[in-house]
Amino acid sequence: MPDRQSDDYEKKFEKQLEQLQGMGFTNQTQNLKALIETDGNVQSSIEYILNGGGL
Repeated sequence: MPDRQSDDYEKKFEKQLEQLQGMGFTNQTQNLKALIETDGNVQSSIEYILNGGGL
């Protein structure tokens, strides 16, 4: 059964997820966790990911 909250976040951060994918960040789960933690801020999400967050 899919996680409804995760689906909601995927819709909320759809554009940001596409941006991260376009920059080469291909781990969708990590990207979504980063965006949730940073309230959708792409630059902060990149820093979060590069510092090992969301793994």
